[in-house]
Amino acid sequence: MRPISKEVELETGLRTTFQSIISNADVFTLNAATGSFARDNAQSYASDYKRTVYAGYVSANFPLFDFLEVKAGARYEYTVNKADYSTAHNVAIPSYSNLAPSLIIGHKFANQQSVKLAYSYRIERPDFRDLNPFMNLADPHNITTGNPNLQPEIGNKIELGYNKAYGSGANINIIVYYQRNSPDIKPYVSYYSTYKIGDSTYNDVTLTTRATISAEVRAGVNISGSLPIGKSLTLRPNFQLFDRHLRNDNAVPAVTDAFGMRLNLNTAYQFSKTLAAEVFGNYNMGMHWQGRQADVYSYTLAIRKQFSNNKASLGLIAVNPFNKYINQKSLQLTQDFTSNIYRDVPYRSFGITFTYKFGKLKITKVKEPETFNYTPPSEN
Repeated sequence: MRPISKEVELETGLRTTFQSIISNADVFTLNAATGSFARDNAQSYASDYKRTVYAGYVSANFPLFDFLEVKAGARYEYTVNKADYSTAHNVAIPSYSNLAPSLIIGHKFANQQSVKLAYSYRIERPDFRDLNPFMNLADPHNITTGNPNLQPEIGNKIELGYNKAYGSGANINIIVYYQRNSPDIKPYVSYYSTYKIGDSTYNDVTLTTRATISAEVRAGVNISGSLPIGKSLTLRPNFQLFDRHLRNDNAVPAVTDAFGMRLNLNTAYQFSKTLAAEVFGNYNMGMHWQGRQADVYSYTLAIRKQFSNNKASLGLIAVNPFNKYINQKSLQLTQDFTSNIYRDVPYRSFGITFTYKFGKLKITKVKEPETFNYTPPSEN
């Protein structure tokens, strides 16, 4: 970063990311007649996947009309993919380049209020598992496979945000946004009365893979905040409501419109300077795509005690402690078949954490609300 003047800063940089994943799997099948296991060549495989991303960026901060603060920038990325799959030779995963602009325009008002208008370009590269063309035949009626022809998911997002802070420590943040992903990566299910792999033919098969066959437009509002109640209790709610417009090139009808919702609430209670407890709840409404995916919900309880002038801490964490499973119900609906799916996902867990700080080492990061280490189930 280099200051050009008292009011203008210019920042630039280069970055290269190397990723190498080598995977080998030997599958053995039981011969019921002999009671011995034999290597299954159709299900055993080896893969060598490499991805390199070359990136460079430039951004500038400057005032505009003595009223606005502007941060504008651009990032260029070139992605090179190379893969060798033992079950699918001569697979060529294409390389691609992307230019990602960004722009933030903000203004601060009196009484700790601010407004921000932002545009961002996002690229989400397919995971190496999604690219692997290996046919998983663990359940011959429900086969899954990767797609080496996947393109990266490209998102363009516009946000208008308002933030207000209060002297009591409370704050509210409201963001209205419009986001378009095109192409958009989605799982895709096809039905085959018969499906042949090598010398084997399977009957009544659903084949699931991921494909860049769609576009998604999402418009909505995200409301979050922090509300201290007294000196010990703090509530941090987050509500996201949106309308989702999905296009599926392989479906009839090709367009799906649906309402979406995500809710979570974090409640923290400070018993003393060294003892704190926290409760976190999360709910995601299932997406409408080839039917209706399952809703996702979970909750976490945690408590932490600090010792030795806050150098050491001991924490206890429980995820879904009163429910062994997350019960999920989803519907698959295509032109060829309808399927109701019921899943009991084991998600109850308990954990103990211990940390100790040595010396005066200090690592700084962007300030954010303190939460325990927890990741809810992700949306499909």
